[in-house]
Amino acid sequence: AWFFSAEGPAALCGASPQSFRLAYCRVLSRAVTVDGKGCIGLVPFYDFLNHGRLGSEANVELLTYGQAVRRAGDASGAEGSFLDLDDMLLVATADIETGAELLTGYADAGADEDGYRVKLLLQYGICLPPA
Repeated sequence: AWFFSAEGPAALCGASPQSFRLAYCRVLSRAVTVDGKGCIGLVPFYDFLNHGRLGSEANVELLTYGQAVRRAGDASGAEGSFLDLDDMLLVATADIETGAELLTGYADAGADEDGYRVKLLLQYGICLPPA
């Protein structure tokens, strides 16, 4: 496809198609949906978290401050805060014992477990053992 060809974006930055493809995959494998609307971004250190099996073991969640305020049902919480509504928060979704591993769900399992496994492998490099 054009995107990974010698005439594609790699040509604009003087990179070879192979090095552009590698860089693209490295960024994509660390990118996360940050607002629930399909917007993706890089969040420092988020890729250090491990994935809870099928997301069910997750004990933290990545939210924007705006999402956290709306979820709490306190619109006044956004006023006077030093945080912007788009700032990212890592929020505990369960009690976490001292020294316990922080786990997140990199993708929603949904009803299609095979599709879920393929997405984890291709987008995040996570290969789950057979169920």
